[in-house]
Amino acid sequence: MWRKNECYAEPIGYSPNEFVRILVIEGCFIIELFRKIAYKELREKNDLIFTGDWMFLFLLHDLILLENQVPWIVMDRLFNMTMDPTHNKPLIELVKTFLHTFLFTESLMATLLSQIGSISSIFEQCCLDCEPRFTSYAILLDNLINTTKDMDILCENKVIDNWLNPDDAVPFFNKLYYNTHLKKEIYY
Repeated sequence: MWRKNECYAEPIGYSPNEFVRILVIEGCFIIELFRKIAYKELREKNDLIFTGDWMFLFLLHDLILLENQVPWIVMDRLFNMTMDPTHNKPLIELVKTFLHTFLFTESLMATLLSQIGSISSIFEQCCLDCEPRFTSYAILLDNLINTTKDMDILCENKVIDNWLNPDDAVPFFNKLYYNTHLKKEIYY
């Protein structure tokens, strides 16, 4: 059984019932958001999250804050409990769609991801049994990319696509896994 103190570095200032209630509400909100991103027909016509650019950017910033992370095990259980037979992509596919659609766009790359410091903290850093695939990949990219020439070589050989100016991309990749901890060996 999952216990809240096993997943958080500091004590949680809520009773167990309050804490579970918060996780359920936030988890359901995130799952609904992911589904609405993947399935546009689920969006209401006047949904402020999708009609007001400022609201979505505010929400993105809020989602990436470490203190707002919902453990993957909670997300997975809530997702399975709310499965819809007509919209049945697995949770990991919805997360990939979210990341691809909103976090890997040119307009957000210099802003939001530089504030995160690490994409791996979203999945791996909050789950004890998670394999460090993203963090390992971030470490690999950091070791491969140290100069604009490195970036040019990787782009020319179609190893990566770079939507940034090479002078901006190098520091981005060099701090991609900033403030993360590698729990196990490197995969790549």
